[in-house]
Amino acid sequence: MTVNAPFEPTTCSCRADRKSCQRQPGHLLPGQLKEIADALGLAVEAARRYFWNSPGMVLANSRTGKTFRVRTITPRFENGRCVFFKNERCEVHAVAPFGCRFFDVHMSAAEGQRRSMWGAHAILDRLAEYAEERDRLDEATHYRPLAGGRP
Repeated sequence: MTVNAPFEPTTCSCRADRKSCQRQPGHLLPGQLKEIADALGLAVEAARRYFWNSPGMVLANSRTGKTFRVRTITPRFENGRCVFFKNERCEVHAVAPFGCRFFDVHMSAAEGQRRSMWGAHAILDRLAEYAEERDRLDEATHYRPLAGGRP
């Protein structure tokens, strides 16, 4: 599944973007685990070792103001960085997780929020399928959500 977002991927062209990639692996959308597994030449079962069940993101219902958490799938964080960030580059950049490929440190908070909400709806639209895949993964042992910006 190629992400069919209504906006262009970011280019991750500067050192600040790469630092963000190191410390905050972005979340996957439904179907992306298979896409990344295929790019790595692995079966999904083998590729699962690179991902974990993350606490995810907190969203607010625009009508009620009540918040809720959407648990996500993210690349593991090992040795102080995302497992795919090697030699100052993302080894899965062409099929990087939605939370990586469509966010950078230069976008406005409003644009980051717009993209976050689009991604959250993509997860919620296929929540049962996503949760089933997510629940096959180990729980995250390291998670540092950033204030604002990226989910």
